[in-house]
Amino acid sequence: MSSWHGSQLKYALGLGGLFSFYGVVSVITLMLPGTFVGYKYKILIIAIVLLTLPFALLIGFV
Repeated sequence: MSSWHGSQLKYALGLGGLFSFYGVVSVITLMLPGTFVGYKYKILIIAIVLLTLPFALLIGFV
């Protein structure tokens, strides 16, 4: 496999892994019981996750 193929595969797997991680964190946050975490805190956690996504993409792929 040439270097170009290796870099493309690394890029695709890294990007897929990053979005999978953010998706799992969001789903876990949504599935937490209401007695454990309030509705406002769920929104806050998801907002923080969504705000950090562009920075993670910039750091990881630029």
